[in-house]
Amino acid sequence: MKTASATKGLPTTMAHVVCFPVVENTPIYGTGVDGLKFALALLSERKDKCPGAVPVFVCHDEIVVECDGDQAGEVKTWDGEGDG
Repeated sequence: MKTASATKGLPTTMAHVVCFPVVENTPIYGTGVDGLKFALALLSERKDKCPGAVPVFVCHDEIVVECDGDQAGEVKTWDGEGDG
């Protein structure tokens, strides 16, 4: 029989879970979400570096940004790192 319990990731996440694998994975997923929120906040703080670029889609570990074609190089390193 599965029973409901609560588990936490970092302080900003909390989930009610109903089976053992979810109990183990929820803190990891929660921490991933916290990292994604941090990345979005960082992009917001640095929005003056890429005016006109806007995050339009967020899914799992990806942030999709819309911009003019001539801004693509700048947007790629908007977070200070970039993929290379």
